[in-house]
Amino acid sequence: IGSAATLCGQQRDWIGFVRLLDKYNVADASAVVPGSASVDLENHIYLFWRQWLRTLPLEDAEQIEAWRECMDLSPLRSFHVRKTDLVDFHCMPRQVAEISTKALLADAKANPFDFPEGITIITGRGVHSAGEPVLPLAVRDVLHSERIFDLGTANRGGRVIIPLRELDSLRQRVQEQEALGPGRRLPELFMDKVQRFRRRARQWIRNQAWLVRWHGWFRGFGVGAHIRDIDGNSWGRVVEDDFSVWVLETGKIARKDTFKVKWEWTRGRPPIPTRRPFARTLGW
Repeated sequence: IGSAATLCGQQRDWIGFVRLLDKYNVADASAVVPGSASVDLENHIYLFWRQWLRTLPLEDAEQIEAWRECMDLSPLRSFHVRKTDLVDFHCMPRQVAEISTKALLADAKANPFDFPEGITIITGRGVHSAGEPVLPLAVRDVLHSERIFDLGTANRGGRVIIPLRELDSLRQRVQEQEALGPGRRLPELFMDKVQRFRRRARQWIRNQAWLVRWHGWFRGFGVGAHIRDIDGNSWGRVVEDDFSVWVLETGKIARKDTFKVKWEWTRGRPPIPTRRPFARTLGW
């Protein structure tokens, strides 16, 4: 198992690594990696979700089913699921958090007695986010799309709480929609088509690396933007978001917890390839 885990790490096969831990029921990743005193399981879980998103289907029902299959893996289940109605979203990218919220709402519709006190989602305070907190906003966007607005103590202490009364109202709306005839449901079906198109467009944009770089450059932070130290010396452009660090084009890294202590964001040069004649003409 140690050799197999090392091979998965060398090949960056994080899905295979987590499945290997599940197969042998290993909770501590450092116990299976030879010569490693401490292996950050949180980092491996984050990399697992990032790799899992590349194989994600487009339909909502298929995405929820794929998420449930992942949560059957013991490392993910023990890390994310505290109780049936208490789920920890730490180490989840934004898209995975959205799918997880939809899956929890679907379970609440199908099995209301499993959530006698509502649903509590641990999102964290977002102190490691470059801008606004990512996970709380992702969860609230999904809840607002389901017309759930009254969250009471939402995001207090890094938690989003969905009260039982909101789940009851959601189930009542679903029953009313099912009772309507096909003609009365046309607006809802049209909005479903619109939301599906928006999801496919967002996924296409995420798969276009050049769009991601330009997006980060316009925002002034994230992949595509530049990092400089406190004295103003440039470190280079960010090319990858790797959990707790930003990976630069020079191969160096910038730790996220040292933001405004050792480094800060700057827009820098536009992300135009310097090998093209047009870029050289402009001096980029």
